[in-house]
Amino acid sequence: MRARRAPRSVHVVTVVVTILGLALVVLVSWDAALTVLHPGRRGPLTSRAHRAGWAVLGMAVRNGGGRRLLTAAGPLAMTTHFVAWVGGAWLGFALVYAANIDDLVFQREVPFGATGWPEALYVSGSALTTVGFGDIVASSDILRLVIVVEAAAGLALFTCAVTYILSVYPIVGRMGAAAHRVQDHAADSLAGAALLVRDGGREEVGALQRDLIDMHEQLQRFPVVDYFRPAHGLSYPLALSRAGAVVYLVLVHAPPAEAADWARTYGRALGRTLRRIGRVEVGDDQASGAAGSMSEGEATATLERLRAGVADALGAMPAPSGAGPADLAHDLGRMQRLVDALAEAHGYPPHSLLPARPSSDGARAGPSGESSAGR
Repeated sequence: MRARRAPRSVHVVTVVVTILGLALVVLVSWDAALTVLHPGRRGPLTSRAHRAGWAVLGMAVRNGGGRRLLTAAGPLAMTTHFVAWVGGAWLGFALVYAANIDDLVFQREVPFGATGWPEALYVSGSALTTVGFGDIVASSDILRLVIVVEAAAGLALFTCAVTYILSVYPIVGRMGAAAHRVQDHAADSLAGAALLVRDGGREEVGALQRDLIDMHEQLQRFPVVDYFRPAHGLSYPLALSRAGAVVYLVLVHAPPAEAADWARTYGRALGRTLRRIGRVEVGDDQASGAAGSMSEGEATATLERLRAGVADALGAMPAPSGAGPADLAHDLGRMQRLVDALAEAHGYPPHSLLPARPSSDGARAGPSGESSAGR
């Protein structure tokens, strides 16, 4: 007597659900591989989840939740990695088992109810965590192979998640230390930057450039670092970029006399670093755009204000720089766009790199952006 065939619609559903499950597994695996192994790519799944989480936190802050909520963005993003990778693989393989539930053998000694989704999730979880109790086993060769693949995928995904976490937090700590160092120097103020250049010399300027390069490379390698926020003050990338921009303007346009022989060389190198950051954070068009709407008279007045601010901080006039008002207008416009774009992306209000009335108190008053950020 011939066995009764299942309806054609049942076979179609089985195939569709199996394909959906395998597609989800492939997506999760691709996301983990890109995130952990590729030096400059972001996973398509976790990057969208990060942006969604940031949008939700930003909405809560705008509705009166307090800016301290943003400090949860980094830990939330790290949790997203673990949940997306492990949860996605768990659900994807469960779809495969649910579609092929008849190929699973249930031990008689273990009381099971109606076989369905709970059992499929149970088998998937057991295989993913490599527990394998043995109360449910596969009866087909293909499903046995799927279980072995899931066990290997589970081991790999758990390893990726732990490795990623252990890689990210030391980077956050190192970037935070660099940001606090420039903030303690008040290097994002005109007076603080001038004193840093004069008293710190090549060593401090070179250290600032190295910190900016390291920040840029780590943000490319681990984009999730961008979501970490301190409880007080500016975000670390914004604090470093503001300080770098102001120090660059001092080096190129109003160098202290003590730094006259090396300021332009170090300033150009620092400028190239900041432009590279700008091309990534702001975009090619804006990062290399024109000076903007500043007239020749405004540019001349701005240059005079910059040199006067440095003179007030140092008690002596800066050395001739060789750069004119048009050069300052171009450099200031580019640097202002960079820090404004970073401020907007990180949830801070814009802040002028060159205040209307520079004051030598800036080196003692603390980071200028801290009060304007409202934290």
